[in-house]
Amino acid sequence: MMRTAEDLLQELTALDESHRIEAKQARQIDRSVMETVCAFANEPGLGGGYLLLGVSREPQDLLPPTFESSRRPDQFVATFLFHHFLGPDDLVWLRNLTSEPISDEESRALVFVRELGAIDNAAYRAINRTDTLNASGHLRRLRDLDLLEMKGAGSRTYYVPGPRFHAAQMVPVLEIVSGPSNSHQDTQNSHQPGVDSHQLLVTIPAYLAERVPPAGSKPRRDIIRALIVDLCRWRALSARELASILHGREHKPLVRDYLTPMVGEGLLAYTIPAMENHPDQRYTVPASVAGSCDSTI
Repeated sequence: MMRTAEDLLQELTALDESHRIEAKQARQIDRSVMETVCAFANEPGLGGGYLLLGVSREPQDLLPPTFESSRRPDQFVATFLFHHFLGPDDLVWLRNLTSEPISDEESRALVFVRELGAIDNAAYRAINRTDTLNASGHLRRLRDLDLLEMKGAGSRTYYVPGPRFHAAQMVPVLEIVSGPSNSHQDTQNSHQPGVDSHQLLVTIPAYLAERVPPAGSKPRRDIIRALIVDLCRWRALSARELASILHGREHKPLVRDYLTPMVGEGLLAYTIPAMENHPDQRYTVPASVAGSCDSTI
């Protein structure tokens, strides 16, 4: 019968170590670990044993990974949890965020936000392989703990670092800025107020500016698609930036009718593929398309 990590940890705490349970501080499967597994498997009459890895005398509120070996059918099973793949700095950071217990799913979400600056329901589902309802519940809980702050509404809802998250001083405050950079730390995007289209047009190279259709005109779809590809080949642009360049087109229809389908076709790519609706999302051109000079799409 497979015993849980919590059960083994409780027995370890009470008995320190026994002939069937051994603990090591190691966080990887090295020679010492394999020697212990072999000893458990080959000891006459023992019938296997349990090996706990990553166990420290320091209180961590984290369960260790477990090994269970058996001479029949001559195998051993290792159980690892998400926090076993985090470094010491990550674990310290997570513990300092809140005194409330944080699940592995929620830890993934918090690390995701620390790395990318935001998360939405779709991204939470992707990294945790869960459903919409469960993702919504956990994201709301992190919001209620002041670890995340909700932005947007409906299908455009997303979460950015909250007050307690900022207190840990691990990521900069998400600010609304404008500029030419396409890094993840810039936050000019499709969720933010419109940008100055005149300023953008001034910066566009002449060979692109002369191809921008006049305001009020109705150019063919293939002309717009080809121009979008060449604009994003020149520089990664947000949906609102593209809409402004195209003389005030609505950015939502632009995303629906052009940008999203073009990503699906491989003509465009997200700068933040892990989260389609990231507030800092921009569109760029994949390497396979970037080398092409053909503007006929």
